[in-house]
Amino acid sequence: MRIFGRIPAKLNERAPARAPELEELQIAADPPTLRRLASLLQDVAAQMETDGSHFDHVHLLDAWDAHGTDVPDIIITRERDAA
Repeated sequence: MRIFGRIPAKLNERAPARAPELEELQIAADPPTLRRLASLLQDVAAQMETDGSHFDHVHLLDAWDAHGTDVPDIIITRERDAA
């Protein structure tokens, strides 16, 4: 597993074109949100197995219909397709 991330563009006007690889990730959330995230990860893992090489990616914002909220997006890809 590899983790990539970006800081908000408003904080870094010269953001790299590709998301840099991170050594660590911190998730600040309450237990219900963590359970919801865990459920999404389980569902995406199953979809990845079912779709095989046709699996592309899933956005948390799409899965949770959370566009326009304060929820940060998490993009789930196969490790070989990262960044």
